[in-house]
Amino acid sequence: MDGESGGYGFSGGWQNTTGDVPNQTHYVLDPSQSETGGFNPSLIAPMTYTGLYTSGLYVGDTNSATNIRKTDFINLSSTLNNGIYYVQFLVQFDGNNTASGDNYFILKEDDTEKLVISRKINSGNINIHMGKASNSSSSSDLVDSGKSLITKTAQLIIIQIDNSNNTTKLWVDPNYTSFDYSNPPSEDASLNYSFNFNRIQLVSDNDSFAYNGTLFDEIYIINRTNSAPTNISLSSSSENENVATGTT
Repeated sequence: MDGESGGYGFSGGWQNTTGDVPNQTHYVLDPSQSETGGFNPSLIAPMTYTGLYTSGLYVGDTNSATNIRKTDFINLSSTLNNGIYYVQFLVQFDGNNTASGDNYFILKEDDTEKLVISRKINSGNINIHMGKASNSSSSSDLVDSGKSLITKTAQLIIIQIDNSNNTTKLWVDPNYTSFDYSNPPSEDASLNYSFNFNRIQLVSDNDSFAYNGTLFDEIYIINRTNSAPTNISLSSSSENENVATGTT
C-alpha cells in the first residue's frame, strides 16, 4: 500500500511509518484471490453495504503473520478546522474476541491523535468504540457505541465533527438508504469535543490465523453545508482503491 494513491483532496500517497516492509504495511486485496502466505477469502465477506456505492479492491491486513502491527497514513491537502465534516468508511475489524490487538481508524492533526475508532472486548463481546486517542479510558474521552462487531460483515462507520457545536457523533451501521446528512438520525454515541485534522491513519494487528485481518474501504470526507453529498467524484488509483473527499 505504501506509495499508492487515489481520489482527491490529499497531499501525496499513502505512507508507511516503517517503510514498505513485508508484514508491516497493509496490502491491496482482491476478494477473489488468496495472497501468498496469507489472506484467506473464506474468512471475510464482500466489502459492500446496502445503499452505498462500492467498487474496486480494498486494503487490509493479509493475516500472513500474527502480532505484527501494520500502519499506513495519508495526509489531506489542508487542515480541516471549521464547519461540519462527515468522515465515513467501511470496515471489517479483526473478529478475534480473545485478544484485543491494535485495530484502529485514526484521524490526526500531524502526528497527534484526535479521534480513534476501535474495537474493544468486554466479557468476550466486541463493541465499536470512539475515543480521543487510542489509549483513552475515561468516560469523557471514550464512548461505547453499543453496537457489536459483526464477524464476516462489512460495517459502515459514519462520524460527524461539528466545530460549531463542539460535538463529535458516531453512527454504526445506520440505514444508509435513508441517512440524511443535513438532518441525521439519533447517533449511537457522542463526545462533547471537536478538533482539527489533516491525516487519516489505518492500523491493524491480527492475533490469530483463524480470523481475518482488519479490512478498510470506501473512505470519504464530506464537507457538509445543507444537503446530502452530491458531487463526490471517485478516482481509481493504480490499485483501484477508492478514497475520496467531497462537498455538498
